[in-house]
Amino acid sequence: MDAEKTLAIRADANAQIGLGHVMRCLALAQGLEKRRTKSIFITREYGNKIKILIQRYKYDVETIPGDCNWADDLNLTLNIIDRYGAKTVVTDLSHAGTLTHQSKYSVYLQGLKDESKFLVTIDDLNEMSFPSDIIINPNYGAE
Repeated sequence: MDAEKTLAIRADANAQIGLGHVMRCLALAQGLEKRRTKSIFITREYGNKIKILIQRYKYDVETIPGDCNWADDLNLTLNIIDRYGAKTVVTDLSHAGTLTHQSKYSVYLQGLKDESKFLVTIDDLNEMSFPSDIIINPNYGAE
């Protein structure tokens, strides 16, 4: 598939975060597959379980170190996105760890956006301004 039809999905999961972010993104990838869009997943490595789960759904998955900082995460993520030629990025990274680092999270999102990526952010933090093209609040009935 061409780069216009490749979507990079950046989501994490572990015992503290839970599986909801990755499962939601897997459902999104399955829906977009019907529209001939290839999805690649980028996730922090917190053991092999999440990578294996994503691979069971037949998606490519790239991991970055679980203990890297936001700046390294951004650089590694951008390298992976560029390698796959994705023009659109979906992030689903809002969890307790993100909430304690909102300014770094915002800089991270801006870094993705600055690389001329169409950025979709799945998040429900009303008090934060997102440098994203589309923001999806995952809570049914939310404004």
